[in-house]
Amino acid sequence: MKKRASLFLFFFLTISFSVVFQGMAQQKVELPELKQKQKGIYARISTGIAMGKTNYRDAYDIKGIPVPLIFQLGYQTGSSVAIYFNYDVMFVVNPETNGISAADLMTVPQVGGGLSFYFGKGKNYIFADGNMATTRLLNGGDVYATNPGFGLNVGWGYDHNLVRHMSIGGTVFYHYSSMKDKDDMESPLSNNYLGVCLSFRFGK
Repeated sequence: MKKRASLFLFFFLTISFSVVFQGMAQQKVELPELKQKQKGIYARISTGIAMGKTNYRDAYDIKGIPVPLIFQLGYQTGSSVAIYFNYDVMFVVNPETNGISAADLMTVPQVGGGLSFYFGKGKNYIFADGNMATTRLLNGGDVYATNPGFGLNVGWGYDHNLVRHMSIGGTVFYHYSSMKDKDDMESPLSNNYLGVCLSFRFGK
């Protein structure tokens, strides 16, 4: 009787452990996604559309259809920080003041450099750069340009790897710049724009 009871208990425990271990083996183990690690030289080109205005002498606004074009050449020191040189141009198509054409085209070129800080899994980043900026109005063969001033870009971006050493992403940015009229140093001109861009990154 004891022998039968012992055999029954042995088979019961064996079947119970088999069921438990089989269930554990079938459980899906979720491994954390590895942080994207990049280090080296890279280039980025971005373009998109923006909204905002250029204010002159605190008296009137120049508005149009802003189209940013941004070039960056940088070096990523590791998974978290990148330093870059940038050249940007904000093209404002059909600039108008109170419904009256101000010029054929307005541009806000700037050159400078900045830092990007990557976080999360290394695909999200925030950035800020300081620049020397000017504003130019092109009307026929005439070109009006301000004195150089200070420009600032800040924003958030996201990169998604397409293939090795190439990614596509997007950015949301805010641009501010301030400078003086070349003919009247007491007259300030400022640019305020908020925009979104599609970006392509090449390199490491």
